[in-house]
Amino acid sequence: MTGKTGGACLEHAKRAARPLPALAGTGRGTHRRVAMVIANLGWGGAQKIMVAIANEWAERGWQVTLVSMDAALALSYFRPDPRIEVVYLGVSAPSADPLRAVWRNLRRLLALRRTLRRSRAQAVVSFLSATNVRTLIAAAGLGVPVIVSERGDPDRRSLPRVWRVLRALSYPCAFRVVAQTDAALGHFGWLVRRRGTVIPNPVVMPPRPAPGDERVVVAVGHLAPVKGFDLLIRAFARCVPGHPGWRLVIWGEGPQRRELEELAASLGLAGLVAMPGRTTQPGTWVEGAGLFVLSSRHEGFPNALLEAMAAGLPVIAADCPAGGPRALVTDGRDGLLVPKEDVGALATALDSLMGDPASCSAFGQAARRSVVRYAFPRVVGRWTELVEEAVEPPA
Repeated sequence: MTGKTGGACLEHAKRAARPLPALAGTGRGTHRRVAMVIANLGWGGAQKIMVAIANEWAERGWQVTLVSMDAALALSYFRPDPRIEVVYLGVSAPSADPLRAVWRNLRRLLALRRTLRRSRAQAVVSFLSATNVRTLIAAAGLGVPVIVSERGDPDRRSLPRVWRVLRALSYPCAFRVVAQTDAALGHFGWLVRRRGTVIPNPVVMPPRPAPGDERVVVAVGHLAPVKGFDLLIRAFARCVPGHPGWRLVIWGEGPQRRELEELAASLGLAGLVAMPGRTTQPGTWVEGAGLFVLSSRHEGFPNALLEAMAAGLPVIAADCPAGGPRALVTDGRDGLLVPKEDVGALATALDSLMGDPASCSAFGQAARRSVVRYAFPRVVGRWTELVEEAVEPPA
């Protein structure tokens, strides 16, 4: 990189190489202007966390511009504070050929650059790999520090190669690269790691635990192969004959719905597996649950698992490679970890807890205690300090 873009990149890199300050509260009298960028404001873990952080900053009196690359949805699943300016660029759409893809991406970059300039943001926060790349390019030369955040497993192969290359080239220009686990940050080369930091997801601790006495196995997520619900249905089918009265409820929506319904029917689980779609209110899926399972093939720092533990539910989680489930669950102490994509191990874990109410109760209580360290004020305080450092770096 050369010229203004290269100079801005170098300056941000120098500032980002400084260590983060120790965790402390930030005064509510400090007003900041922050732009936050994401692909869309639909139903998803990244969207939930970004809107929650944006709402907290609006409550502090900050001027927040929340930018969605997508067109306006009829109703955003997670409600932004009315004081937040929400901008829908409407420039996110599939492309039929490479030439059209280049043209659409150029339009996205120009629209995003105009929005960032108009927001007069002192710092920019972006979530998700492709959006992070676009944001870093769009902000080049504007003189505003950009903080990007990986929200999943950086090594997942679902991210096209061209975006992985662009990510490797652009992330060294970020002020900070935020990962959710040490394992995720360790995926990157030293140029990225030297300005990286780890901030897990926050959770709002319920005032009291969920009853957790229902004979219902609950899972939550996008109905897509990455969530491994096919593995969960197969595991449930193996152990449910020995545990009459138990049901499996999978909350969420997505392209794999019909395939999952057909799989359940083929395994003789008619009436025992329900897929009611998305909950009408975020987080209410914990009500009526007796046991939570995360069966994903890949995960970052799973919100649903964190919320289940905060609600005091016993949990079983697949040990995904980016380390999120392992960071949350200590196997045998506050839940059970199983190898990912291992139906037999998942069935064995299900069988052991479905038949042992005492262990379920003990795991649930231990899980609730263990995730207090991820309480919302503490984690969001780290995001606040990161923006403060970007705006006013220490001398």
